[in-house]
Amino acid sequence: MKSKIRLIFFYLILTVLISFVSVLFLGQKGLFLGFITATVLFFLAYFRADTFLLRLHKAELLEDDLGLGLIKKIQLDCEKLSIPPPKVYLISDQFPLIFVIGRSPYSASIVVSRGILNILSSGELNAVFTQQLFCIKSGDLSLNTLAAGVGSLILIPKVFKNYFSLLERKKLENKAERKRVASTLSLICFWFLAPLASILISILVSKERDLVVDKKTLNLLSGPDYLANAINKVHNISVGSKPLYCSPGAGHLYFVNPYEGWKLFELFSKQPTAHERIRQIYRG
Repeated sequence: MKSKIRLIFFYLILTVLISFVSVLFLGQKGLFLGFITATVLFFLAYFRADTFLLRLHKAELLEDDLGLGLIKKIQLDCEKLSIPPPKVYLISDQFPLIFVIGRSPYSASIVVSRGILNILSSGELNAVFTQQLFCIKSGDLSLNTLAAGVGSLILIPKVFKNYFSLLERKKLENKAERKRVASTLSLICFWFLAPLASILISILVSKERDLVVDKKTLNLLSGPDYLANAINKVHNISVGSKPLYCSPGAGHLYFVNPYEGWKLFELFSKQPTAHERIRQIYRG
């Protein structure tokens, strides 16, 4: 019930914000256009956010388990949790990432990078995949996916840069000057829309989700060490690194937020820090 209320509230806020901008530029005629635009964006994001995120992260469907027994392990854990086995997608990058997306447990997918498969032991991987399955079972899967899709779309500077470059093409013949103007306008647009993305993500995402899911995960593990060590390893590698396929708007999806400590992107951080999670795990 709470999820449905948050979803409705998200739609209303999105409609108000887009309608306000439309009226600001088009007058009263923009009110109806803003309503239609917000409605179309909402339904596109709700039904296609998972596909968009897979493309954004350049993830491909995993046909085999890479000799790690991942798919079989996931199927066994899904039987224990009474949820259907999700599809598994692979990101061919060494940055440690894993997250889940989907509209429901029946359409869920686990996205994992080669990096996290390489740095974690079998016991740690087992703990991480179990934790991700609990994220699927938590009931907030569709909301988190929707928030990540909308937030990531808003925060892609390249989209704005290409758009403004196209608008200025007829005005500026000099390619370098056109590129400079487009970059400046896209940066202004980013700073304007960043707070909007933060507001929309805050509506949908529960800040306590990771703590709750971590606690439930421990019930299926032999002890807290594997999960705590996995969080610590991923966090230590992520700090100071530049993630290639990550998006600040999807930071709440990731097993450990790679933007933790980045002052600019703390605006979008809707999850506890790695140290807070480790303390909670050992506290039980």
